[in-house]
This record gives sequence, structure tokens and C-alpha cells, in this order.
Amino acid sequence: MVTKPQVNSRFITKINNINYNNNNNNNNNINDFNFTLCKTKSNQVPYTPSGRDGLASLSRPADSPSVPQVVSHLVWEGMPAEFLPSNWRGLKIDIFNNGDRLRNTQSIKVKLSIIKQDSSTQSLIALMNSPSSYVWRQVNSDDRNQPHWLTVSNIQDYMAENNISYRVSKCSLPRKGGSTDVILFLLEDDQYWYVKIIKEAQELNYHLDKSSKVTPAQRAGNIVASKFIGQSTRPLITAKELGI
Repeated sequence: MVTKPQVNSRFITKINNINYNNNNNNNNNINDFNFTLCKTKSNQVPYTPSGRDGLASLSRPADSPSVPQVVSHLVWEGMPAEFLPSNWRGLKIDIFNNGDRLRNTQSIKVKLSIIKQDSSTQSLIALMNSPSSYVWRQVNSDDRNQPHWLTVSNIQDYMAENNISYRVSKCSLPRKGGSTDVILFLLEDDQYWYVKIIKEAQELNYHLDKSSKVTPAQRAGNIVASKFIGQSTRPLITAKELGI
């Protein structure tokens, strides 16, 4: 049985919960979900962290580091259970590799499909193939001193200080709808993909097991890992169980 990955308490911010359902292709539509909502937990943990010089790249620029074989335990040691923010009712994470399989190149995209408390849904897309410095584009000097961007900067500093390879990107709305200030960090080792979402200075941490199965339809859509964080669907209650 695979041991759950573990992060230094320095690397922890406020963490809440998450979960969501399966997308079988590489499109940006989330209106056909079938899911059961989960109860969120209010646990929050104080934060510190990480470096602006790591790179967010898989279709690698020349200055990009190699894919790490083992993510340092400094990054995930002691992390609490996965939580959803209070205004989220569920989350699905899909990781795509849209690279050329024949040439063995990689182009990584992460899709977040969020179920809000009013049951409406929102998709966010993060393209993880650019140098990490790109995350600071369009961020003005005043904003850089705000808690949200200081959190992003601290995480990058921590990564750089500990020589941890990573990818990072702003999340964008589907179909070229514009960038948001939601930031996604992506790390990997032989066993896991590690997803760290920064939303309003809050740090949300999730991991996707590389050995978990994806459906043939997902694989055809270039999905290499998928996870729903939330309550699984409950079976029907029988008349016998109801005593009728």
C-alpha cells in the first residue's frame, strides 16, 4: 500500500477541503456533472512558504529543471487532510498531457471544476508550460504587497531555497476568457501529482495518485490523472432498510 505523501509545517497556510466529478475529454465544459456534494470542514492551519526561480514547465524551456523523481518531504510532510473552502461544495481536478506522444514531449494542463454552494459550477484552466516568472505578468507593484501575492512569493522563495522543482501558473477562464488571480502550483514525483491552489492568500493542497486508473474515454482525451474531492455517491436506500 502506498504511503500518503507528507510537508514541513513551514509550508502550510490556511487549508480547507475539496472534491468533484469526472470529465472524459479535454474540453472546458462542466455542465454535465453527476456528483454528490460534501460537507466542508472549517479547519484552518497557519501558513509560511516558497521561490520565484523554479519553473512551471513540461514542454521545457531551456532554463527549465528536469522533472523531479522524488518530491522533497519538506513540501508535503505533515499536511492535514484535503479540505474545501467554505464557499465550495466540491472540486474535480483533471491533469492533461497534450504533448506529442510519438516525440515523447509533454504539454501539461490542469483543469479545476468547482461546484459552488449554490450548486452552480465554474471551470478554471492552468497551462503549466511556461517559466515561473510568467505568473507575475500583469501583477502591479501595489498588488505584490498584498497577502495573496505575498503568499505566492513566499511559496516560490521556499521552493528555490530548498531546490524543489515545480510548475506554476495563473488559472484562466475557459475559451480564452481571461486570467484570474487564482494560482496553481504543480509538483510531481514517481507516485503523485501534487496540486497547490492559492486563492485569496489561502493555500489548498491536494495530491493525485499516478497509479489510479483513468477511463478509456479520459485517456482518449489526454487525461493522465483525475480526482474528485467530495462525498461519493450513496447507494439507493431499499424499502427493507426503511422497514416498509
